[in-house]
Amino acid sequence: MGKTISFIGNPGTGKTTFLVASIHRLSEIGWVKLSIKKLPKDYGLWVDSLISGGVLPPTVKDYDYPLKFNKTIKYKQSSVKLGRLGGVTFKVKDIRGEDYRRTSDKFKESVRGASAVLVTIDASKSEDMGQSLGGQIQPLIDGIRYMVETQRSIKYIGLVFTKRSFHNHPIRKIREYVHTPLGPILRYLKEEGILFRVLECDSRGPENRFKPWGVDAVYYDVLSHIGKVSGAKLDITTDPDHVWVDTRPFVPTPPQTDPEPEPPSVPPRKGPSQEHQPKEPEKPKPPVTPPVRTPPTGGGVMYLVICPSCGHKNPQGLTKCANCSGAL
Repeated sequence: MGKTISFIGNPGTGKTTFLVASIHRLSEIGWVKLSIKKLPKDYGLWVDSLISGGVLPPTVKDYDYPLKFNKTIKYKQSSVKLGRLGGVTFKVKDIRGEDYRRTSDKFKESVRGASAVLVTIDASKSEDMGQSLGGQIQPLIDGIRYMVETQRSIKYIGLVFTKRSFHNHPIRKIREYVHTPLGPILRYLKEEGILFRVLECDSRGPENRFKPWGVDAVYYDVLSHIGKVSGAKLDITTDPDHVWVDTRPFVPTPPQTDPEPEPPSVPPRKGPSQEHQPKEPEKPKPPVTPPVRTPPTGGGVMYLVICPSCGHKNPQGLTKCANCSGAL
């Protein structure tokens, strides 16, 4: 019997982009078998917008997309056996703040029968953490209460920050901010055996050209909890390889505009000997080349090891912290 992963979140938080990135990335690494006939009707339009760096049009429909996972998927040195759980259906729903109320039929329908629920969060609205996440976290409290009380099939609830290259909030700070208001509920979820996660990914990629980052890590985290793991079970939240280092927000280069023309100046009066001299041809102006943002080495993502003592970010491969000489 297949499982259902529900995507919910406020409009504009990246649900559709994450769905397209999921289909693309999971097919690319060989975890799923793509069903061409069952692709969303607008899939081609979405991909065209993403590879050109454009903005996806607002999604006005709800999408249910089935993916057929392999019986076994591999992530690094870990393997997850899915068996009959291989048939996973993705349900994508636009849920506004008021729809998180327990009486909302739309919210109930979006999580009914789900094994895992992923809530997309947009942290790129402001440089201030509170202003950026305000209005997206608190409505989850009633929603989580409803899911725990009525949907016994749910074993995983994850908040996915999908626009990593567009903000500079470290995931550690985001987790601290989220865990503060949800503290009592998180303790209850732990007692009920429901895993709660705060993860990050970038559906477009560091260069904003549809090269997803972290998408497979998010799915491994979900599937390793609802499937059977053989070998080492990785904790994505502490995996040093799953660290976004380039914290500069991606800002599209503004179009170049010609400078305002200077007011015409009165040419000096020519003398008799200058009036009949031929004019020199004007030299062509060199073309204006717009500045191009060069991503850091590794396509915008490099992997560091964070020192547990002082928090210094060290290049991978070191055994001692370059700042405090502590063991890594």
